[in-house]
Amino acid sequence: MFNRKSLNLIETLSRTFPNATFKFGDAYDVFQDLIDNPETWLINFAGFSTSNDPCCRIAKIRPTLTCTALSSLGKDRSKYVFWNEYHPQIEQVSR
Repeated sequence: MFNRKSLNLIETLSRTFPNATFKFGDAYDVFQDLIDNPETWLINFAGFSTSNDPCCRIAKIRPTLTCTALSSLGKDRSKYVFWNEYHPQIEQVSR
């Protein structure tokens, strides 16, 4: 539903602003594959070794969005695909 509505919005924006270019990218399947099949990705992709846990967490409780002062971080932050539950490590991914 989200993707369909997003595509409709992009079409509306494109008609409203004909001199602008709008693009929609769906990264869900790529990240889900990375989580489900880490051996395929982690060997050759930016040196990651952990795809199913975030770097930032509070003991066994994983923060829902951001890190807090009570959070602990993984020993080597560069090895985690995700910084928290939702955000990939942009520095690593953009290499």
